[in-house]
Amino acid sequence: MLLCTENDWIVSYCQRYLLDDIFKIISQHPALVRVEVDRLNQPPTPLKFRLLCKMTADWRGFRPFQGPMYQPVSSDVLAASAIG
Repeated sequence: MLLCTENDWIVSYCQRYLLDDIFKIISQHPALVRVEVDRLNQPPTPLKFRLLCKMTADWRGFRPFQGPMYQPVSSDVLAASAIG
């Protein structure tokens, strides 16, 4: 997910493991989501790490990390992966 300004300038990317929850909260309450610059790192920091953005939202009634991607791996799966 790209984070862009109102003028369509790309300023950051969202971490993949957060996408499911972010899409859910944005689709439910887009006006309650806010993204702002938290820190600007100076050179020699690589370009892709120069701008740290912070996203905040009103999470009332929302439980993050509930999707299948975030569930514990069963012991059967762990045992099978150790064998194979």
